[in-house]
Amino acid sequence: MGAPFDTGTWEGVVDAYYAGAGSETVWLVASIALCVVALIGGAIHESRSYRKAEQQHRDV
Repeated sequence: MGAPFDTGTWEGVVDAYYAGAGSETVWLVASIALCVVALIGGAIHESRSYRKAEQQHRDV
């Protein structure tokens, strides 16, 4: 993991430099997809739990 410039210091670096430049879109889409999956999974779980709780309440 060497510096991408010859001086070995940040002095003189004027532009933003990011090692992952160009691949942000992939990680952004992956993180959005994981959030959507978590939201859908949570909604399904909550729906099932509420139905089960209502059914148990009626049986009492």
